[in-house]
Amino acid sequence: MSRRTAEKTDVDGSKRAARPGPSPIIAAALEAFYRVGYGAATVRDIASRANVTVAAVYHHFESKQDMLVHIMSRAMRDNLEAVRAQRKLHEGNPREQLWHMVGAIVEYHTGHQAEAFVGGSELRSLEEPGRSLIVALRDEEEAEFRGVMERGVADGVFEAGNPVLATRAILAMASAVASWYRPDGPLTLAELQSEYGDMALRLAGLVRE
Repeated sequence: MSRRTAEKTDVDGSKRAARPGPSPIIAAALEAFYRVGYGAATVRDIASRANVTVAAVYHHFESKQDMLVHIMSRAMRDNLEAVRAQRKLHEGNPREQLWHMVGAIVEYHTGHQAEAFVGGSELRSLEEPGRSLIVALRDEEEAEFRGVMERGVADGVFEAGNPVLATRAILAMASAVASWYRPDGPLTLAELQSEYGDMALRLAGLVRE
């Protein structure tokens, strides 16, 4: 199987345009939630970090909760987009799909550690309807992986006894990389993607030919 990093391309091979970065207010909110936690962060603190007035914050967002939902939903959608791109790019080959989809998660979580931390720790802080939105996006991501796992089992590529549990284990493993990854560490991103992709295949029960 190939050992390429997850391509940043559309299914047709064309380059995807980079999404604009977060606004100064959202960047400040993300930093505050990451550094002190959602509960301890205040709108005044966010305004100070963004170098704007509190009134300016409320001009763009109704509440601190709205900022949290914005941050978490954008992160989930970006991650989900990357995963789906790899699934479609390697359609028909569950082994390649799983390997590259895991690589996409590793790439996102190492490149967006603050978003990953907030997304992993602040689900408890979400109120409705924001909570249902984020849970639905998480379910969509799990469904992408579960579909590949089940297809692989049906095709005799994987031997996972419980594809649902294996899927959840793979997602938890790949997402947790954000908690310890350092750019100056001993492994490059490509090496990390390769290692995690291989571990995911072992969890899936890859059948050796």
